[in-house]
Amino acid sequence: MTEINRRNEIIDKAVKGISETKDLATVGSSFLEILNSEFESLIGVLRIYDEDRNSYIVKDVKGIENVIKKEFFQLDKEIAKKALKEKMPFFVRNTRKDKDYSGLYPWIQNFLVYPFELDGRQLMVFSFYNCESRKYSKSPNAYDINFINKLFEKSYDRIKDIYKNSQIFSEIYIDALTGLPNFQYFEKRVFEEVMRAKRNQERLIVLVAEFQPYELYLKTYGKKKADEVIKKIGAKMRESIRSYEVVARLNVNKFGIILVEADEKALEVIFRLKKILSMENWDPKGLIKEGTSIKYGYARFPEDGDEYDELIVKANHIRG
Repeated sequence: MTEINRRNEIIDKAVKGISETKDLATVGSSFLEILNSEFESLIGVLRIYDEDRNSYIVKDVKGIENVIKKEFFQLDKEIAKKALKEKMPFFVRNTRKDKDYSGLYPWIQNFLVYPFELDGRQLMVFSFYNCESRKYSKSPNAYDINFINKLFEKSYDRIKDIYKNSQIFSEIYIDALTGLPNFQYFEKRVFEEVMRAKRNQERLIVLVAEFQPYELYLKTYGKKKADEVIKKIGAKMRESIRSYEVVARLNVNKFGIILVEADEKALEVIFRLKKILSMENWDPKGLIKEGTSIKYGYARFPEDGDEYDELIVKANHIRG
């Protein structure tokens, strides 16, 4: 098999592999793994544009973890910025002989960076460091960039559909302030998780948390400060539970959490959240005499109900 045919097979397999993928980050991670393996690079980095932060944040890293330090990501950020600014990929075969990059980390011998653009919007940027492929010599090179070009050319329509659907999904199901799912999505997921729990005879907990007294806080500190608090609470909750569990913003001051495969110990998340959130001073000027707090309510499947709407209603009975 020729080298061209071998790489064409890799591309066909990669495109087929994203046929059921529904989000851009999964596509990027899949391609990062394939390319990092093909180039036999020491480290591969994927950055994806985050609208909320207006920056390209690291979404995935492949390679040797013990050489990845904070300074490395700053370096990668600068290299990625250059590729994004010039709107084209580039590579450096020997950093020691390149005056612009001779001061890089001693162990970085070469790199390749590739920004991906969709309909004029730069969505992702891939970086590969110390490409030392034994399949062919003098990597990275223009042949490598051509390989990535073909990969994205063949997957372009599918990625476009995924991106379009993700935009529609965001408009329907994502809360603009916090970036968390909204009540519509929460309700949909509770229904789905109840059906799954019934099939698998598993337990489930629906948890609701409410920031109080929101109206007084809003009146006292204003909308901007109130929004900051709600956004921070949502972020803290998201950080405090497992990645595959759901945190949603249900209304202006209320959040919902779905704990799957949950036993009674799962309710310990309430105490964990209380501890984490109590460390924040929500009322810095001491203007609210009643004080601020976050109250909780919960409902367990099947003990407190076996239908999704029943669980949501019962979880909304705030207990303290």
